Amino acid sequence: MASSSAVDKLTGVLTRDVLDELDNQFRNRPGGDPWSVMIVDVDDFKMVNDIHGHLTGDRVLQQVAWLLLRTVRSSDQVIRFGGDEFLVVLPSTPTLQAANVAQRFLDDVAREPFPGELRIGVSLGLAESTEGERTLSSVTGRADQALYESKARGKFRMSFFSRPAANPQTLSFEHFIDRQAQLRILRAAFDDMISGRGGMVLVTGEPGVGKSRLARELEHYCTFRDAGFRTAKYDELGGAGPFSTFSDALCGLIEDLPLDVRHEISQEAGPVLLETSLLFPPLPLRISDDRPPPDWARGRMFYTQCRSVVKAVSCRKPFVLLLDDIQWGRSQDLDLLGYLVRTSGPDRVLFVFTMRSPVELFPDVWAWMRGLMKLARSERIDLQPLEREHASNMVMLALKDSRVPPALLDRLIVESGGNPFYLRELLKSLVENGRIRPAAGGGWSYEPDGGLPLPGSVADLVKSRLDMLDPASREVLRMCALTAGGFRLLDLAFLMESAPIEAARAIEAPLLMELVQESSTGPGDQLVFRFCHDCVRAVLLEEIPVGLRKHLYTRLGRRFEEEWRAGVPGMLQRAAYSYCEGLDSAKAAEFALLAADDAKSRQATYDQVSWLERYLAAAGAGGSVSNADLLAAWRELGRLHTLHARIGEAESALHRAEAYALSSADLGSIALLKASLHFERSELDKALAEYQKALETDMSTEQVLKAKTGISGIWHAKGETRLALSLLDEVEILLEGIEDARTRAMLEAFWLSTKGAMLAQSGDDENGLALCRQALEFYDSAGDVIRKARAQVDLAMILSTFPAWEERIRLLKEAIAAFTETGDIQSLMTATQNLGSVYLELNQIDAAEECFRRSHGLAEASGSSGRIAAALERLGAAAFARGDSESALEHFEAAASLAEDSGIGSIAAMAAGWIARVMASTNCRTDAETVLARLRESRRPSGMTAWERSRVLYLAACARLAVARASQGRGLDEALDLVRSARSIPGGTELLENLEMQWMELTILAMLGREAESEPLLEEASCLAELCLTAIESPVLREDFARLEFVSGLLAMAGEKPGARCQGPDAVRQGG
Repeated sequence: MASSSAVDKLTGVLTRDVLDELDNQFRNRPGGDPWSVMIVDVDDFKMVNDIHGHLTGDRVLQQVAWLLLRTVRSSDQVIRFGGDEFLVVLPSTPTLQAANVAQRFLDDVAREPFPGELRIGVSLGLAESTEGERTLSSVTGRADQALYESKARGKFRMSFFSRPAANPQTLSFEHFIDRQAQLRILRAAFDDMISGRGGMVLVTGEPGVGKSRLARELEHYCTFRDAGFRTAKYDELGGAGPFSTFSDALCGLIEDLPLDVRHEISQEAGPVLLETSLLFPPLPLRISDDRPPPDWARGRMFYTQCRSVVKAVSCRKPFVLLLDDIQWGRSQDLDLLGYLVRTSGPDRVLFVFTMRSPVELFPDVWAWMRGLMKLARSERIDLQPLEREHASNMVMLALKDSRVPPALLDRLIVESGGNPFYLRELLKSLVENGRIRPAAGGGWSYEPDGGLPLPGSVADLVKSRLDMLDPASREVLRMCALTAGGFRLLDLAFLMESAPIEAARAIEAPLLMELVQESSTGPGDQLVFRFCHDCVRAVLLEEIPVGLRKHLYTRLGRRFEEEWRAGVPGMLQRAAYSYCEGLDSAKAAEFALLAADDAKSRQATYDQVSWLERYLAAAGAGGSVSNADLLAAWRELGRLHTLHARIGEAESALHRAEAYALSSADLGSIALLKASLHFERSELDKALAEYQKALETDMSTEQVLKAKTGISGIWHAKGETRLALSLLDEVEILLEGIEDARTRAMLEAFWLSTKGAMLAQSGDDENGLALCRQALEFYDSAGDVIRKARAQVDLAMILSTFPAWEERIRLLKEAIAAFTETGDIQSLMTATQNLGSVYLELNQIDAAEECFRRSHGLAEASGSSGRIAAALERLGAAAFARGDSESALEHFEAAASLAEDSGIGSIAAMAAGWIARVMASTNCRTDAETVLARLRESRRPSGMTAWERSRVLYLAACARLAVARASQGRGLDEALDLVRSARSIPGGTELLENLEMQWMELTILAMLGREAESEPLLEEASCLAELCLTAIESPVLREDFARLEFVSGLLAMAGEKPGARCQGPDAVRQGG
């Protein structure tokens, strides 16, 4: 019917150019002759192009066109209507016959093998002409509306256009407005996950901005990529029960797997703890017959088993888990989720969190989230309200009317601020109140702008909608608001003192108005309801007077307590929450402490902190708790804050604990914790004072042992190794007095590790290594992952006196993995920074900087000034090694300033030494001299270790040498004295630092013309450089190491070419 120019070159069907001719034929059709139009849209075609490329997309379009041509009659016309849309015109065809054609086509598409085994779907919209209709475009328009209905109902189906009823107009909020850039970030994270690089995405934004809507848009992508998608929705109480919010979502994924696959997963998991089995009921997990593990190991075993289940499920089907409103997440859920996210690196799992802004309103969860984002592959999306153009589109698409009065659009956008939820609720309110009404002939009728009163806030808007409820429904919603999370009809009936059937009737109207929704089933398969938005609950809760609210919470607490005592899961936390919000402070304290003990038994440390803080608040309000209990709570809170690297909170808690100390032994236990806190902050003198203070109290043998071991570590750090070893001999005698075998063995292993480090650094390498390895073997056999990892860090430090860099890297990487899994932030900072230092020794500057940046991020999250300053000093060292003096100086000055403000003289001195060196190397001699003069006056600040003293002296020597080179040799003698002093400090230098100092001494002697003095030193240094090179197995590492200035310089001095005699690790190595 058309020329070759009207044929689409890609698909072979007609182009839109034939529509005018078809329109003429349609207009001249015989009376009573029905025509039908079918619009075909390829589902998710953009994803096909994005993922598989446009060539594959073209082949898909060609096959769809061929299937259409094969299905229709010769009198029908197939037209390529748009990119992935086809229009089929069926003359003399009523709707029923057109439906038969459409169904045959759908069946053919379902059976068709598309390229790359793609699963292609199509959505169809059908419409039939009416008597007297004059244009084909009007029929096409109705078919397009039917196509939209197919898309809205789930795609890969057909829909018919039907005539509107008497009141046809409804609001539609199914459109995905804007957010394409944010969706691309989610899709990129999903693609990484599919490739085996799991991680997390955090979506933040104000309430109602569309965080959940954006995350759920990823569900379509998951379906297309044959991946799972599940949502875990948290509420103000944290969810239905401990772990249940997360596990219910994961169990939904498991139930979709075939039974034989579930059996495979169970076999892979092996025997598990009872609590693991209860968490995943769809899996036929076998409960272990072994004797239950001790409490200290049970929590980690539970986490490891959960991780195994997640890994096994993701191996069968990759999935996305949406953790919605994580700001309400239970602390124990956060602990488990944190562990799973941190260990998900190689798994095909993507965790998507949504969190309300401003995030600072939820400091505990935000601190947890920031720490987690430092430890895992992560992205953050911060959603903002819709811009004016997109907010206007949302209104017009919701009303299906492009002719909304501009004045109304302006008011809606201004009042809502572009917030999608507020905008949606405003429109609903206006329609429900008749301000916007369906027009008789279709479309909408709008009151003049002056007659459209709009609520001034979200709260006013919610109140206006609640005002439409009858009194009974509004009262039941008030009772719902008390339950914080999902609520059951039995709970409502209990609070209303009515029959459950009356509560069920009263909830019907709020359900129809979409104020509440059915959520899930709770204990005993009772239906659970949930508010559609938190602000609805907040408005209702404010309507209840404070006194009545507390009374009702107390009643709820008693009800939940009865259910908890009857064995109903998840009721302990609900009872504790209700009592804490109620009038009975004694019950609040009792149940908050029970909940804290429950968290402790599961090693859920963040949850334990939360309940301890509630316990202390209730105890303070009631005054019925003993001083001994308050002491124990504050002391435990201080210990937990120290573990979580929350230094300020730890200090505050321990200070409060001192106020409740009843005996000398109580003060001693607090002093031990404060000493540990000071040691973590590199405040050695303060730590020593607290340990000595503890020893003056009446402590147990175990506590005395810990105190003396801590003191020995401080003396060793200060360079007093003999004194430290003598103290450890006393500790060895104390060990014999520990009666409990396991406690004695654990303390002995710690003693072995500590003494081994000291012996190795004082020159007794063989015995030191032996003791450390012995401790490591014990921790490994005991399954104590954290202490084993700490011992690995110690061993890596001992090996710094040997050319064993590759073993140190292995040890530190294993330790970092363990600290990452367990959330031990303090130890993770140390291990990460140490690994960076090893890389820097090997001239791997990029890898070193990455480690130092990560350590700096962790330090900032912890708020520890000492840690931050130390990380800045290391970042400066890496920048200097790269040759970036400007960045190096910025880092060193920041480190010095922070250390001085915090009173950490050792780091301040080292940073000052670096500043002098950088300034001298960049010809800022006067400034360098000023810094050196200041440094000379405070060369040994309090608390400085032997290594730090040696390092400061060496940096000063470097600066002095640079100044001497630029001033005709003046100051060379001082530089020589400084470097020799640095080398002479016992235990002050590691292997490579000693080599670097030898090179500097040789350089200065040559400049002074005293080569005769240098011969023995040159022979020693060149042999050591040769040994270091031959000890490095990796050719790449060996080549980069040989490029270090002092290594190549030493070998050049000895008349060697770098690496000439270093063909591999054939030479005898030490320390491996």
